[in-house]
Amino acid sequence: GFRSYGRIDGFLTKDGRILITDPNSSSGMAPSSFFFEQAASAGMLPTMIISTLIRNAIRIHQEKKGPL
Repeated sequence: GFRSYGRIDGFLTKDGRILITDPNSSSGMAPSSFFFEQAASAGMLPTMIISTLIRNAIRIHQEKKGPL
């Protein structure tokens, strides 16, 4: 499942229902990506969000049990 980061595409219908069409484990990471625009609106620089993703991935990996 998604533990740290992901993108879920979907639609809001006229009657207020949310239809999920495409869960993704990754979002676009190009400099012009909407992902970075959203991060900027939350006051985060691209380097900040990438550092956060890396720290979260390391933490999640360290919490794993078993051979993988």
